[in-house]
Amino acid sequence: MAKQDYKSTSIRDRYRTLVKQMSLPKFKPEKNEVRGRAELLDMLEEMFESKEKHITAESIRAFLSILVKSTKNSTDDR
Repeated sequence: MAKQDYKSTSIRDRYRTLVKQMSLPKFKPEKNEVRGRAELLDMLEEMFESKEKHITAESIRAFLSILVKSTKNSTDDR
């Protein structure tokens, strides 16, 4: 997949249709669910470290879940 222009209106509109906006309650992760940048980068490197390891949809989902919980969000953090 080629790198796309994240500023393009057509791409942003297409992404909005692929990932619908929902009204959900605010979420505050537990402290033990939040990771620092160094730990996140280490987790990412471990996923790709060995040729014998297979990256699965579940491992990517777990990493993305931790990443989202570790990111500041001005909507939830008010």
